[in-house]
Amino acid sequence: MSTSTSTPDGITISLITDPADLAATYDIAAAAFGIQVDDAVWKALRPDWSHPLARAHLIARDTRGFHKSTAPASANPRTGLPPTIYLKATVTDASTNHVPTIAGVAIWSQLSFVDGWGATPSADLPGADAILVEGIQPDAETAARKIKLAKQVFASLMARRMEVIREIAREDEGSGKRRENPGVFALDLCAVDPKFQKRGLASRLVQYGLDEAREKREDIEAVVEGSVMGRSVYARLGFKPVAEVEYNVDEELLNGTTLPSNLFMRTRP
Repeated sequence: MSTSTSTPDGITISLITDPADLAATYDIAAAAFGIQVDDAVWKALRPDWSHPLARAHLIARDTRGFHKSTAPASANPRTGLPPTIYLKATVTDASTNHVPTIAGVAIWSQLSFVDGWGATPSADLPGADAILVEGIQPDAETAARKIKLAKQVFASLMARRMEVIREIAREDEGSGKRRENPGVFALDLCAVDPKFQKRGLASRLVQYGLDEAREKREDIEAVVEGSVMGRSVYARLGFKPVAEVEYNVDEELLNGTTLPSNLFMRTRP
């Protein structure tokens, strides 16, 4: 499978290899989830996301994650592939004055509880205690509340995913065997700049991951927590609905905020 796919309409899907692109992909996700749909889950996981200092802090965090996941030491021993791939959709046409412009992003992670089949998943928010920029917090109580909210939202979002990955790894009681390919390829993020939506970019970012799971990652299944905006795309590409995400979050942390619907979906329910 090629590391990029191009089409006559000026859209290219490719792996992100330069971490400098992560600033653009953060801004795309912020435009789609933070502004366009006002997604309380995305925002809870990125406190103060619109503040310039927080933006820089969160991009730096993403960059550290990128370097860690793409380092040779992190490669899967079975396939030699990185545990996580970062994709970008680039548009080069009249709407961009024929200047290549990053217009979409997707992040896919291979996960498993079986050695050699993916990174070990966790319901603990990575680096939770370092997600805030201290200088912009009004007080310690507010900072602690933001961290606690982020942890609870992430754990809720990951609960069904964790359950399914454990189920896949579990040996059958009768035969003592487990699934031949006991890992999943999880779509952690898919976002398209609102200026470039309705052009099929999301479908192509998702299809790239599905093709990689099938052709390069030993035909593991794919999973996603689908937002209302994205789930129609996922369904069209073969994901089946399993269950709504149930949020186990303290009411006082929400302060009247309603957490949006997310539907856990998988390609082999």
